[in-house]
Amino acid sequence: MTDATSAPSGAISGATSGAASEPTSGPTSDPATADLGQLVDLMAQTLQIPLHPEHRPGVIANYARNTEIAQLVMEFPLPEMQEMGPIFQP
Repeated sequence: MTDATSAPSGAISGATSGAASEPTSGPTSDPATADLGQLVDLMAQTLQIPLHPEHRPGVIANYARNTEIAQLVMEFPLPEMQEMGPIFQP
């Protein structure tokens, strides 16, 4: 099993702008991406999932995209009196 914390740090440039992401070597200047890298490392270690160094930049980029999508969902306005349906019917 690979220790996730021993993986070299890779950063994704443009990961939060929607641009094509390019892995870079060394620390990133974007604090949000650096935090995502730490989060990915900690999650892999906690869940005992081997994270190979060559996969780490892609996992971070995917997590950044998922974060953007989740932000759009969370910002969607709902009326104050919105009620949940009792039964889901597709």
